[in-house]
Amino acid sequence: MRRAMAAALLALALSSCARHTFVLPVAPPGPQAPAASTPAGAVQRLAWYWNHADAAGYPDVLTADYVFVFAPGDSAGNAFRTHPWLRESELQMAQHLFVGGGDQPPASSIQLAINDALVAAPDPRPGCGDVRIHQTIRTNVFLKVTVDRGAPDMTIITGTALFYLVRGDSASIPAELAAKGMRADSTRWWITRWDDETFESQIGVPAGAIRPAPGPLSARSEDVISWGALKAGYLQ
Repeated sequence: MRRAMAAALLALALSSCARHTFVLPVAPPGPQAPAASTPAGAVQRLAWYWNHADAAGYPDVLTADYVFVFAPGDSAGNAFRTHPWLRESELQMAQHLFVGGGDQPPASSIQLAINDALVAAPDPRPGCGDVRIHQTIRTNVFLKVTVDRGAPDMTIITGTALFYLVRGDSASIPAELAAKGMRADSTRWWITRWDDETFESQIGVPAGAIRPAPGPLSARSEDVISWGALKAGYLQ
């Protein structure tokens, strides 16, 4: 039943975004993450780290001043309205979800599909108008996370994500990466902000179609789970 529901949701996601082509590999091709030599490459690199549950590599795509912004109305983000979700929280979440060590078991499988053609646009924020340095990318997403709790427990999240990117010679390089020799580099791009836009797309989905994991993830109204809710559930 869960496989059938997942297939139905994927078909719905694809048909509702007919102008976009999706890729949903079990393990994306290539033994290495895509190069972050373009804004699109940086987003593809982040998706590769999710698909490969690579907590060790994940830090190298996020700037020191990175922030994750929860969707408006998403109660999972209430605790982070005045104290934003910063890079430290992102990396702690990734460690717990990808590898383990938190209050919940890690994922046994992560499948993330994004648009195969990522189109960059200007960054509308004040002071970020130079498209040579600052750009944004919005992509459709289809995320399936399976956790083994004695039996496979599957969570499916759909919607969009908005990424803000900065060229490496203007990026805030994380101290631990600078200590390893990473320097400002105009040929590399970084993700400096991620806006979650998956919350609204979950509202109205039939009960049981999206199955939140037990515990913090299910402590939400109407069994709605966003990407932000998944992250918040794996912070501790």
